[in-house]
Amino acid sequence: MHTDKICMLYTDSDQASKNIAACVLKNDFTENDNGLFEHSSGSIFLHKIDGPLLNVSEEALPKYDIFYFLSGHSSSAGVASMTVHAEGNWTNEALLGGKPMELSVATPTNMLNALLNMEKDKTDLEKTYEATHHGPLLTKPSCFIEIGGNLEVRNSIAYAELLSRIIMNTALQEECEFSKIAIGIGGTHYAMKFTKLAKEKGYAFSHMMPKHGLSANAEDNAIMLKQALERSVPKAEMAVIDWKSIKSQDRQDVVRMLNDWGVEYERV
Repeated sequence: MHTDKICMLYTDSDQASKNIAACVLKNDFTENDNGLFEHSSGSIFLHKIDGPLLNVSEEALPKYDIFYFLSGHSSSAGVASMTVHAEGNWTNEALLGGKPMELSVATPTNMLNALLNMEKDKTDLEKTYEATHHGPLLTKPSCFIEIGGNLEVRNSIAYAELLSRIIMNTALQEECEFSKIAIGIGGTHYAMKFTKLAKEKGYAFSHMMPKHGLSANAEDNAIMLKQALERSVPKAEMAVIDWKSIKSQDRQDVVRMLNDWGVEYERV
């Protein structure tokens, strides 16, 4: 089991988040003196946030080691899915919480563990990493673990129960084995190629920068890729580039930066 103290965060303003938390609470939690629900193991906590999870201030959070945000997932295509991702904004906009051009600290081994636990589910739900997006901005390792894609799945008690089991398994297990800690560069919002590498080769991804996160300004890209490598516990040791998804000039700039920093990269 984890020695770190894990705090799961939810909000009543998101029905899916509320449902997942209600299912998590069935796992032998009791309310402690701080108003948090504490699992009998003593290392897993559940805490309610007032208002949207995307806008929470780190100062308002309890002082624990790792944070899992329990959340509903929205998809314009309506694809039913379970997803996991880190938080942050790649550009000079922060429309959904956080700060412009600031990434939170990712937790790649926990994200991989969540993804692999999702993969054990035999339903038709898609299981995937998402690229890093939206707030909040945290300096402690964190990730969003989500279910949804359409309202039927998002608000389903049965699917909330499914995800709650996955989340508890992730929190209660030892950190999973992995082959490499990596950042992902390129591809779409749903990071299918990086997800495949994680499932098949044990790559633990921290931040994933989609192709639309790349700026026309190479200096901005350098700032953000440096953050992606460093804002992770453990830190990323390499980069994986979704090669054909990125323009030739952007590829050249990215490869030059990685070479200058002495960072190994792999093409997919």
